[in-house]
Amino acid sequence: MTFDLSTWCTSTLGSASSSVFYSRESISSVFGVHLVDGRSVYVKARPDDGRAASCLAAQSFLASRGFRVPGR
Repeated sequence: MTFDLSTWCTSTLGSASSSVFYSRESISSVFGVHLVDGRSVYVKARPDDGRAASCLAAQSFLASRGFRVPGR
C-alpha cells in the first residue's frame, strides 16, 4: 500500500511529522508518529475496501452518544 504519512499528518492533523517511533505492517499499516507541534499519535491506514463509509457512520453514531472513538 502506498501511503504518504507526512502529507496525511499535515493535511489532517495540522502538523507535520517529525519522526516515526513505531511501524507495523500487516493487513493494515500502523505508525506511531511524533508531530512537530509536540503531539504523539498513532495512525492506522489500510486500502479502502468499501467499508470506510459504514465505519465512519458507526463511529459518528457512537460519538454522538458519548463513546470515545478514534479521532475524537
